Amino acid sequence: MFDKTLALNRRCAWEMITEINTRLLRADINFDEVLFSDCLKELEQFIHKARLIGKKTPVSPIEQGGLGKSIMTLLKETIYPFIQKWRNDFLFYWKHQGKNRENPFLCQKAYPKYSLFLEEWQALQEEIDEYYISVFLPCISNKE
Repeated sequence: MFDKTLALNRRCAWEMITEINTRLLRADINFDEVLFSDCLKELEQFIHKARLIGKKTPVSPIEQGGLGKSIMTLLKETIYPFIQKWRNDFLFYWKHQGKNRENPFLCQKAYPKYSLFLEEWQALQEEIDEYYISVFLPCISNKE
């Protein structure tokens, strides 16, 4: 028997997997060639897409959780705090220091919190990967 709810959950999970793979989980990212500001923009675009996907997921009773709740939890507990911490701080630095240097990558490396950003970016990647493995992959393989 075809279950529309299950099919919709699978499709939404697949969309999340695609967004995560193409925007966020890029293990090969090299900050000698990629700017923090571009990564922050990608996170903001991911938030927008994830919210749209979350709105399409079937509504489940609260005690059952559901894919939509998992998406919103990922945003609320993982991605929003990172964006809130780094967006304004880095962009303020970038606005005031970036214009004073010809090479944006040297300017980025001179950011006083460069190492901390990298550490927290890695931690963010690991948290997102955990959601990817524990929440989204099982949804597309679930054949109930």
